[in-house]
This record gives sequence, structure tokens and C-alpha cells, in this order.
Amino acid sequence: MIESFLEILSERKRSENDLADITWALCLSSRSFQSLFLNFFFPDTDFSNITRFERETPVGNSRPDFLIENDGKTYLIECKLYDRNHHFEQYTSDCKIPNQQLGYITNYKMTQNGFSVKTWEELYDHITNNLPETENEKALWTGYLKYLKSVCGIIKITKKMNLKGMYSLYSFIILLKKLVDRKETDFELRYYSNKNIQGGNGISGCYFVIKYSNDLIKETKAWIGVYYERENPLICLGFENKEGWGKPVCDIIDKQLDKIEKDEYCTKPYREDGAIWFELTDEKHKEFDTASLEEQIQIIKEFMDRVIMKPLKMIQMNNLK
Repeated sequence: MIESFLEILSERKRSENDLADITWALCLSSRSFQSLFLNFFFPDTDFSNITRFERETPVGNSRPDFLIENDGKTYLIECKLYDRNHHFEQYTSDCKIPNQQLGYITNYKMTQNGFSVKTWEELYDHITNNLPETENEKALWTGYLKYLKSVCGIIKITKKMNLKGMYSLYSFIILLKKLVDRKETDFELRYYSNKNIQGGNGISGCYFVIKYSNDLIKETKAWIGVYYERENPLICLGFENKEGWGKPVCDIIDKQLDKIEKDEYCTKPYREDGAIWFELTDEKHKEFDTASLEEQIQIIKEFMDRVIMKPLKMIQMNNLK
């Protein structure tokens, strides 16, 4: 339950401050984690006499993420994600500490003369290699690892690669481009862009335009693609709730989101990252893996058509009432 809680939390609490807050809270909740965390930065220091462990305490013009006082000495730790605005000397000057008492951690590789800079992935590995034996403590640490992995974009490659499989990804994108450029009785689709949603890290797909017949819904844009940054790739279709994109459909679906049920091809829709998402069901994912090419094309087409028709059917049903 703890692991699941922290993994779900990572979907919403993803900022640099969120990461520092949760890490700080874990340090105060688990003395053994606190010791492991501090010795990750300061391996030769005995932290058995801590009198302060504070979050964002102002010191001069600085506000370090963590301020620790131990045996009369001050130690600082600064946490970074994508921020590259660094003030190494400012921290040491304001707190009047030597460089060796400043811990620094980022999610990208960097060096700074006179300072030691760690990465979140190095911390991830350090924790993984030192998990406690007690069940509750281990569950807490493991949950934090899942949170860390998600927020910091840590990807651990453990299986050998098969480059031949990449042609399937290429084929899938070519197939999508054909399926988003067609005319049906109730709607017409037009390919728009191969730009990937959410920056495209481990994602491939395309945007397309939907023009509904009879203009019951304003022209809208959607995205369909595959998330392959996981062992079991996920095929999904999303509408971004923004003007000029998927807002016309989002305005319709959002009002009755909880009433839309899963069907044979589509999961129940959900909101995430400013968009409304539909996923291909697990059953159809499994069927897709063993189907012929013609059957695979039909699965994706049916999935798309069912999602695209949902807002239109909702309007038609409301008009009948």
C-alpha cells in the first residue's frame, strides 16, 4: 500500500520542491534512511548528534533545500531537477562552511571545481543496494524509489536490446498516419503533425484533426500513439484541453466523464496532465500482439472510431432527452 501510494503521488507531485519535500519528510520519518541519505553526500561524517534538520531555512541571501546541524557544524544539501541555475559559492559563503559541507544533487551529469555533485540516479542505486530488512521500513524505501524513478525519469535497462523490433515501431507510426487520414460517415480525419505529446520521451504518435459531420462539434485535434518506455507498451488516444486543440471534445466529455464506461476496445477515460485520455484495453493489447497485420489494423481503427464517436453520441443522446 505504501509503495502504491508513493507511486501514484509521483503522478501529481513532480516538481523540484515536491521532490525535496518528500525526501525531507522521509528523512524525518526514518532515522535509518536519514543516515543513509546524509552519508551518501558526506560519507566520512558521523551524524549521530543532529540538532537541526530543516527545510528551506533562509541563511543570508540563500535558502538551501536542507540545512543540517550536527556536532556544532552546519551541512547543506541543495536539490535540483532540471534547474541549471547554480550558486555553489553563495551557499558556502552565506553559511560560512567549507565546500566539503555542501551536498549537491541533480538529475543530470555536471561538474563544479571544488565541489562534489551527485545525481538522483546514483542515490537511487545507493538506496537499492542498501534496503533494510524490516518489512515496513523496506516498503517505505521501495515506495520512495518508485517515486524517485518516476519524477527523475530514471530508466534502468536490465534486458538486452533487439534492434529488429524497432521496425515494428516504424510500421506502427506509418499505420497511424494512414488511419488518421480518412473519411467516414460521421467524421473526417486529417493528419496534422508527428510531434509527440508531452515532449516525446519514450513516446511515438501523431496529432490529427477531427471534423465531425453536421458540425455538431467544432473541429478539434487529438493525439494517438504508443508509450514504449515500459516493457508492455501502451496504445492510447488523448484530447488536450486547450483552445485550438482538443477543447471542443473535452468540454463535452468532461461533464460526463464518470458516466463513460469501459467497453471492448476502450478503457474508462481519465484526466491527466491537462488532457482526457482513452487507452486500448488490456484484452485488445494482448490480442494485438498475436493478431495478423489486417487484424491489427482493424483493432486500432475500431479503437479510434469508438473514441471519436463517444462525444458525438453523447450530444445525440442529450438531444433526444
